[in-house]
Amino acid sequence: MKTFEQLHDEAMYFADLAYIEKRKATKNETYVAENTRKAYELEKEAVLLLATQNDYEPLRSIYFRSAITLAMELKEYREAEKLICYALTGNPPIYLVVEFRKVWKKILKEFEKTTPNPISKKSENSKLIHSDLETTQKTN
Repeated sequence: MKTFEQLHDEAMYFADLAYIEKRKATKNETYVAENTRKAYELEKEAVLLLATQNDYEPLRSIYFRSAITLAMELKEYREAEKLICYALTGNPPIYLVVEFRKVWKKILKEFEKTTPNPISKKSENSKLIHSDLETTQKTN
């Protein structure tokens, strides 16, 4: 099994390859996506090794920020959201807490664009839920 450091270093190698390719005038988007995906998978594996290691703050949260950034680049919003939750279970410095919350708000906006809201006032299910709630509230 690879150590955190080995996984992180390998992840940053692939992230660097993707970054260098992105800056080229004639970039290969497939190459960028593949290397970003490899970097994300390795960085996620690395940070999950630190998930319960709260005594490694603030480095723990900084590494989580790296994995979250890669997930966002890949438009893996649900994965980024999960990583934010892990990151917040530690004791991150307040500036990172604020940053994680900003990213989480971006994720929510993306979810609103792409996911139908089952609780919206417009849906039939929502009307049933709301009427059940009102009935329950009136009887209590």
